[in-house]
Amino acid sequence: MHRTGGVDKVFEAVGTRQALGTALGAVLDGGTLSRLGVPQYEQEPIGPAEFTRNTSLTGGARPVRAWIPEPLADVLDGTITPGPAFDRTFTLH
Repeated sequence: MHRTGGVDKVFEAVGTRQALGTALGAVLDGGTLSRLGVPQYEQEPIGPAEFTRNTSLTGGARPVRAWIPEPLADVLDGTITPGPAFDRTFTLH
């Protein structure tokens, strides 16, 4: 089943099963879903339906406090602009 209205790349940074399910619903077939941080659950809702969508699932524990000062300095001095990474807005229901 090809999904329309989704996005090619999705980041999930909440760590709950519900957040992962929402992220899976938002990513297009063949897209990439990256989980940032450590999941707060044992079983993952990944079955044949999700597997056959050819979606890449990546992620891992990130020591954010250890590496954030360098890119944050680049954002604050204008060297990089993170805004273009966010190209859509969604309403909360």
